[in-house]
Amino acid sequence: MFTTSPIQQYPLSDFTSASQQLQVATGESIFICARPAIGNAFAAVTNAWTYRYNQPNPTANQSLGTAHAAENWMFFNGMNTGFNGTGTFTPMTRTETAFAEELIAYWLSFVRSHDPNTFKLDRSPFWEPYITQDGRKQRIILQQGPENSTDVSGSLNEEEPSKEEERCAFVIRKADKEQN
Repeated sequence: MFTTSPIQQYPLSDFTSASQQLQVATGESIFICARPAIGNAFAAVTNAWTYRYNQPNPTANQSLGTAHAAENWMFFNGMNTGFNGTGTFTPMTRTETAFAEELIAYWLSFVRSHDPNTFKLDRSPFWEPYITQDGRKQRIILQQGPENSTDVSGSLNEEEPSKEEERCAFVIRKADKEQN
């Protein structure tokens, strides 16, 4: 049995609206809490890195913020995939292209060396491991550079927020009982 209910774990007072409360409560169970669940498991046996993608797809409805898989538009050079292999192309700006280059460099570095920092771009920040030597849980916020820059990264490291960590511990405890 759980000692807290979802209503207790996600009090309305922690959010700007009931809509945001619902969005976070459902989004964490489906997407967000996989990061610490998998990050903790991998970090127990090897180096692990996690991220929070914070760049909305500029061609999508941004009323709810950055949607799941928003980075696909960047990886596919301005292509939104559609049904049956179709897609819609929207040209990227120079700033968006610079950010896509940064993302791809991190990913390819990880593939080549098992470390996103080995072959990252010079302008990109060092990506802290998920669990640091002093036990803090870190992730990188991936976002494009400020204003119209093409030579400055907007990405930065952040510590995993304690409220999110607590809510995700609650979500992870439910995993055996929940069926998707």
